[in-house]
Amino acid sequence: MGRGEIAVILYNHTDEIFEIKAGYRIAQMILLKYGKHIPVQCLPEEISTTKRGEKVFRSFLFFFFTMYV
Repeated sequence: MGRGEIAVILYNHTDEIFEIKAGYRIAQMILLKYGKHIPVQCLPEEISTTKRGEKVFRSFLFFFFTMYV
C-alpha cells in the first residue's frame, strides 16, 4: 500500500508572476485499476500519522486504500 506525498511540477508559460497560495487547487489525479485488488476501507482515526501530520484534505469522510495481491 502506498502512502506519502505527491509532487507536482508547475511551469509558468507567461512573463507574468503568478503566486501559488495555500488552498489553490493545482492538480488532478486519475486512478486506474491495475491488477487484482482487494479494497480496504479505513476511517481517518485508524490511519497512523505521517510526516505531514494534520495537514490533510479534510473534505474526505473516509479514506480508501487498495491492497494489491
